[in-house]
Amino acid sequence: MIISASRRTDICAFHTDWFMNRLDAGYALVRNPVCRNLVSRVPLTSDVVEHIVFITKDPSTMLPFLPRIDRDYSISFQITITPYGKDIEPNVPDVSDVIESLKDVSRIIGPDRTIWRFDPILFTDGKYSQNAVLNSFEDMCQKLNGHTERCIFSFLDFYQKLDGALGDKGITPCDDKVGFVRKMSLIAKSNGIRLSSCCDDLSKMDPYVCDIACIDHASMRSWGIPYTKPSSPVRGGCKCVKVVDIGEYDTCSHDCLYCYANSSSSSKRSGKEYDSDSELLFGTLEEGDEVRNIFSNVQTRLF
Repeated sequence: MIISASRRTDICAFHTDWFMNRLDAGYALVRNPVCRNLVSRVPLTSDVVEHIVFITKDPSTMLPFLPRIDRDYSISFQITITPYGKDIEPNVPDVSDVIESLKDVSRIIGPDRTIWRFDPILFTDGKYSQNAVLNSFEDMCQKLNGHTERCIFSFLDFYQKLDGALGDKGITPCDDKVGFVRKMSLIAKSNGIRLSSCCDDLSKMDPYVCDIACIDHASMRSWGIPYTKPSSPVRGGCKCVKVVDIGEYDTCSHDCLYCYANSSSSSKRSGKEYDSDSELLFGTLEEGDEVRNIFSNVQTRLF
């Protein structure tokens, strides 16, 4: 079983204590994001978990625990570093700080398992022009040279609910995606970094862009990790191997304006209280909840 921690929230940045407590307990309860009364009991012992993929914008809080986790589990990181400021990513640490954290992660687990995400790519008329974003990408590539071997990128998807959040930022479309991707590929290649795209098959735009998934079959094979193909992708174009996500939507406090994982306002989410000792990342078991074993899907408890 491959664990995703997490596509739904930033566990490393905001829920490290909860995660470490769940490792100690050997399991976590995860509420189904659609059928809210269904709860999965996900085993987290090292004899069951083949790999953990950490997905984060800020791995710094998890760093002190990495030697222990790396000793007991096979792990990899996908760390997002983008060129946007507080106007787009209000609570994400400064780029320089995240770059240093990525380097720290790489020293512990190796550059092959430390993946950089440069996504989403978005442009505005002023501050984040295509030239400005490309220059920032080049600067990051130079600083991350030798600390990562791969960069995953994608262009902004305009989810309907993001219209209001980004509506006053002057977002502009890319007038030449092919040209922009080719410039990125030349920069990345000169710094020893492979490019791959998330969900969009942008490999046709440039031969240096790899047509591989974010959590891909080839990496799992090279690391000796058993994997299976998902019965259905998490989104259109996704080719990732099957993972079990232990996160919870609406529990991330980065407040990025383009985010799909938060549906409620920042002020509403700030009132949430978290218990790091809870079986669930957020909330408690309620009357009518069905707790099922993640493997057999057989009901084990009824509340």
